[in-house]
Amino acid sequence: MKRAAQSSPLLAASNLITLTLQPNCDIHGESTLTLSGLLGTQPPSAAAASPEVLNVSCDPAGAFVPSGAWDADNGTLVLLVTAGGLLRNTSYALSFWVRNGDSEQPEQELNVEGTVHAYGANDALGAFRAGTFTSPVHLDALVSVNESRLGVPGASTPGRMFEAQFLTDAIAQSFPLASGSNMITVRAPAA
Repeated sequence: MKRAAQSSPLLAASNLITLTLQPNCDIHGESTLTLSGLLGTQPPSAAAASPEVLNVSCDPAGAFVPSGAWDADNGTLVLLVTAGGLLRNTSYALSFWVRNGDSEQPEQELNVEGTVHAYGANDALGAFRAGTFTSPVHLDALVSVNESRLGVPGASTPGRMFEAQFLTDAIAQSFPLASGSNMITVRAPAA
């Protein structure tokens, strides 16, 4: 299971990105996961202590190091699994704050990939061989949660950013002469 959602699609808004991952095997500590496709995002605040690090929350707590290496230019976040590792068929909910960019953009495809570390393995004859071995977790797309945000269908899809606007159909005034009382009427478009 690999799901992703965002809390806000508005330009320059704080945005909580939430991921749910469920491995199909145990994953040892020091393994890495790389999330890609976070294009158009910025540090969560202009006063961020380090724009190269994002604080990451995890439930259950302690499965990932609480800060990830973030590359805003390439839209990637690298996460490190803690010594306790990840357990097969257990869901891990990760969340982190970013700030949306200043330009509208369509949804982005978020992907996850990584490297799984194993310490020792049995060879073809069943004998245990000490050492560190790595195995790739190949690039795979996260499934975007397709929910409404702020009344806009599909706005929970990560990376989608748009500008809030007031829509008007017509604007009229009741009296065009100077120094007179005037009522301005604004009519919204029919739904």
